[in-house]
Amino acid sequence: MLAYPWSVVLALAITYIAVLLQGIKGRRPFFQNLLGRPLATALLMCLVLLCIVMGITGAHLQHSWPMVLILDMLTLVEGVAMVDDAMHLRHRHPGAFLSHLGAYVFLLTSLCGHADYERATVNVPLDTPSALGMTVDGNAVQLPFTMELKTFTIDTYPPRFCIYNTRSHTVSDEMFTPTTPHGTGKVGTWHITLDTLLTDAMPDTLDAFRPLLHVGATPAAYLRVSNAQGGMAGEGWVCSGSFLFEPMLLPVNDTLSVWMRPAEARQYASTFMLNPQGKSNTPRVLTTQVNHPAQWGAWRIYQTGYDTERGKWSSYSVLECVHDPWSPARQAGLWLLLTGGAAMAVGRRTTYARHGRMIPLTCVLLALAYAAFSLARPQFLGRQLAPALRSVWFIPHVAAYMFAYSLVSIGLIAAIVQTMRGRTLTEPFTAMGWGLLSMGMVMGALWAKQAWGDYWTWDPKETWAAATWAAYLVCLHLPPTVSKKQHLAARIVAFLLLQMTWYGLNLLPTSEGLHTY
Repeated sequence: MLAYPWSVVLALAITYIAVLLQGIKGRRPFFQNLLGRPLATALLMCLVLLCIVMGITGAHLQHSWPMVLILDMLTLVEGVAMVDDAMHLRHRHPGAFLSHLGAYVFLLTSLCGHADYERATVNVPLDTPSALGMTVDGNAVQLPFTMELKTFTIDTYPPRFCIYNTRSHTVSDEMFTPTTPHGTGKVGTWHITLDTLLTDAMPDTLDAFRPLLHVGATPAAYLRVSNAQGGMAGEGWVCSGSFLFEPMLLPVNDTLSVWMRPAEARQYASTFMLNPQGKSNTPRVLTTQVNHPAQWGAWRIYQTGYDTERGKWSSYSVLECVHDPWSPARQAGLWLLLTGGAAMAVGRRTTYARHGRMIPLTCVLLALAYAAFSLARPQFLGRQLAPALRSVWFIPHVAAYMFAYSLVSIGLIAAIVQTMRGRTLTEPFTAMGWGLLSMGMVMGALWAKQAWGDYWTWDPKETWAAATWAAYLVCLHLPPTVSKKQHLAARIVAFLLLQMTWYGLNLLPTSEGLHTY
């Protein structure tokens, strides 16, 4: 790949070629068929198939020649479509034009800016300058600055208490989280009263603790436990343990004990000294935390980890250094795609004139049903949000997908009914649902950039989401010559891919990724 300034020349050359091809396409019917919907549909189908293979096998094919070829061809096709939309703007849906423009800008800048992109992980120790990073491939790279960790802070959630079975080594799903200094809660048939809570404590005797802020200190609590059914009870100290001390449990009968779970991080941050290489540059003190990266020129420094064994006493911080000078252009493309998706989701006036209040009412009901089903699953109950999930993008990202799922569900039902009655497929819900899918995907990409420094990482959830998004785009690009049954089959395939994105991928052994919490 070509680096700056040749990467800019390449971007201009590709845009110029797209304009030329659009001019040729208008005069030659052969090119009109080749560079129009047929080629776009074929490329999108290939992208769907490749994403399915990646999702099922877990193979990393994002840099393989088929994926690169597909994305390069899609970039050119999007450029031609964008120019065509601009030339016939009055006759184009604004959502389609903005979507084409946004997708073209994002794909083009991702393609041309790849050689200018740098990324390295650095373990920055306390009071020791470090300038050596590791790439994803495991290669050592020298950064243009040194970093020296000054302070590492971590904010944790309140402690949680559960019942631990010492025979089966299982933990109760139900937990007690005190909200007051002397709170009372219930776990199963056991009533737990918090008498004393020490956030930093050291063992005073064999079964007692005293407050002491010192390296290796552990949270500890004095509890009173009783059983509603008259079983054994007890009172005493428990602690979650640290890298210096083992956890202490409070036995309540022969097999059960109360366990204080280790505190989960709500947010963590690092303050460090950044010293640029060069005489004219002065050192700077910067702070980075999850979802709020520090900035130095075109570099962004992300807080991605720490020594989890030592917890709040971590002696180093894991920082991700990303140099992405094309990021503003790529972000502009995503915002255009987000606006285009919103315009597609709104639909046309004729849609509301034809279907009245059915669209918003049905969407709300189905979106609530999707959300209730998702949040009611056991793995979501009682969960404390990981630091990366504590973002302003969380609610709009999830809400857009919930409403998108409801719209495409309505679209599938409408398509089945229209096909059974022998009518032409005129339902508008698929296009509106695709607009919301685009919004959800773009908001997720912007969120990922804030949290991890990359818009897209091709983890299992993202891979299946891309397959679903592209499959619904195929539905929208199928030519009128395709039969109604083939249109319906395409919608069914897209809906099945949506189910894989939503919950089906959890059944696969390749489901672990950034979206696993």
